[in-house]
Amino acid sequence: MKYVLVTDSELVPTFVAEAALPGETLTVLVSDRNLARRLRRRGFTVQQGQGGKAATWKRMGLEQEARGVIVVIALDRNAEGLDVVKALAEVDPDTPAILLDSAAEEAEADESVRQSIDAADNVERVRLADIVRAPFKEKFENAIIRKQVRAYREHFADADRVLILMHDEPDPDAIASAMALRALLKRRKATAVIGCFKGPTRPENVRMVESLDLEIEEITEADLEGFDRIAVVDTQPHIFEGKVPYADLVIDQHPKRDGYDAKFRDIRTSFGATTTMLLDYMVRAGVPISERIATAAVYAIHTDTKRFEGPTNKRDVELFAHVFPKASQPALRRIRGEAFTLEHLRLLGEVAKNYELVGHFMFTHLGEVPRDDYVPTIADLLIEPAESHWCAVSGVLEDNLVISVRNLGIQKAAGDLMVQVYGEIGNAGGRRSAAKAILPMDKVREIFGDPADPDFAKRVFKPLWEAAGFRQ
Repeated sequence: MKYVLVTDSELVPTFVAEAALPGETLTVLVSDRNLARRLRRRGFTVQQGQGGKAATWKRMGLEQEARGVIVVIALDRNAEGLDVVKALAEVDPDTPAILLDSAAEEAEADESVRQSIDAADNVERVRLADIVRAPFKEKFENAIIRKQVRAYREHFADADRVLILMHDEPDPDAIASAMALRALLKRRKATAVIGCFKGPTRPENVRMVESLDLEIEEITEADLEGFDRIAVVDTQPHIFEGKVPYADLVIDQHPKRDGYDAKFRDIRTSFGATTTMLLDYMVRAGVPISERIATAAVYAIHTDTKRFEGPTNKRDVELFAHVFPKASQPALRRIRGEAFTLEHLRLLGEVAKNYELVGHFMFTHLGEVPRDDYVPTIADLLIEPAESHWCAVSGVLEDNLVISVRNLGIQKAAGDLMVQVYGEIGNAGGRRSAAKAILPMDKVREIFGDPADPDFAKRVFKPLWEAAGFRQ
């Protein structure tokens, strides 16, 4: 990101460069030739020109670089700042700008000017007197986010039908992310379908959909032609094995994957949940968060971060706290329900007799399972014993072998190892402490043998425990 500072002060560039934007690329635009000379001597990159004239911005190439430029305006008079805002709007109305208001808080002479500046939705106004007390850089981040949101909305604006696509068996993070994105794009269910190729079956996820009165449409590959725009949330199109070679928008917090094209990609692995990314957009862009979205978000962040014991960042916690008071507590209690059933208990009894341990790597094969949630549920339990630093669980579901892996989050990344070991056989990936693979059974039988064989689990998991650093 590049920043252009429009100023008539010799002091402001130092403050912005050293206090507000350390390490960022900064160009200073001044109208006075002598000031330009003095700033150059001090090491600043300087352009001389009138910030209130569109010709200046055209000469500086704003039209070509606007997607990567933020303008900071710090002039003695707000009226001059407004001239800069108007000139920017003439060249590119989407260029985000920060105006540093130098007037005293109680001054009213510039009120009409301030109102005009505040009416421009690409401008953030900050009083200089508040800089030492307020999160200055957050204002820049807000401007960037609002610019991204406008670009997304413009791209989706002329679409009659939009598909917000989730991965198969969508989890709470995918569901909440899809709901939030629909609100962010200012769409309703009639024009933005939330869909997936295979709907949720885990009891708590089904309860979530029912409790929030959410419609999820199961689609086929042929149905994709009926949509004008496709957005993918909480995953990336590679997982659909060629069904979705292109997406208009991809928003995900998992590691970046190749194998698809997209107009917009927002992949940020620092977040603990994709839902947090969407909430961040909504809050910074001033989009109201409904009770339904707040409820979905609370449950999604809580589960995807493993009750904040898994990978999280400061923003995950802040936004969870922001939406929690808005969430429906009765709905949350209903969604949580009792996910661990008597059938899980019976299966766990079988696991207790059949698990194996290599070093601190615990593993088991469940055989055929009625739903794929049985596999991760048992994996969540097998990571609990003190002897278990890693656990791996597999189960046969229809024509696939489903594998779930857990670790303590302080060893090698589970997701990376799953890609390394199983990535060429089927779909594999995940995070540091939790990962999943879905492998076609024809390839599984060819490589690892018959799932009914007593040594099947050893053959399947040996490459994984060795990659994790364990020896038999």
